[in-house]
Amino acid sequence: MKRTLCYLGVVGLVVTLAAGALPAALAQSKDGTPDPLTTGQDTDARHGQDQIPLFLISFAASDTVSAPNVNQQATVLSLTHVGGDASCRVWVEWRLGSSTLACTTTSMLEGGSAENKFVGSSRDHCTRALPDAIVDCNEVCEPGLESYEGKAIVSTTAPCLDRIAVDARLYHTTGENDQQVTGIADVKVIRLFTGNLGD
Repeated sequence: MKRTLCYLGVVGLVVTLAAGALPAALAQSKDGTPDPLTTGQDTDARHGQDQIPLFLISFAASDTVSAPNVNQQATVLSLTHVGGDASCRVWVEWRLGSSTLACTTTSMLEGGSAENKFVGSSRDHCTRALPDAIVDCNEVCEPGLESYEGKAIVSTTAPCLDRIAVDARLYHTTGENDQQVTGIADVKVIRLFTGNLGD
C-alpha cells in the first residue's frame, strides 16, 4: 500500500510539473477548445482594454500598383454587433504574410436598440479607400494599402466575444479610381483556436 501511494504521488508530481510546463497557447476552455481569454489576450495600451483575438481572415489583399486601372484589389470586413445593447470595441490588424503589422483599424459597435436588441450597428473596415458607390468604408488604413497581401485578425474585449459577426469580401476593380467592379469574392473567416473544417 505504501508503495502504491508513493507511486501515485510521484505520478501526480510529474503530471503537475508537465501541466505547468505547457505553453499558454494550449490552455483550454470547458468544452475542450483553447480558451481565447488565456491564449490570445493582449492589453491594448491605447485604449486601456484587453484586446482578445477572435477571428482570422486567412487571406486579404489590396493592390493598385501591379496592374493599375486593369486589375485592382481591396479587402473589406463588415463587423456587426449581435445580441445585447452594450457597445463593443473591435480592432482589425492587417498583417503581411510574414505577420508583420501593416495597419490597424478600430471602431466601436453600438448595441441593439430598444426595438431590436438582436442586431446593433455595423462598420466596414477597408484596406484602402473605395468609392461610396462600391462600399461606404467607415474605417480605412492610413495610408491606404496599395501593395499588400496577407491576413487579418479581428479582436474585441472579453464581454463581446459572442457578440461580433464578420463578413469578409475581396473586391476586384478596373479603371481610374475603381470605376468598375469586376468581381467580388467571399473570403474565409475562421474563429481562432478552433480551426476550420478544411473546406
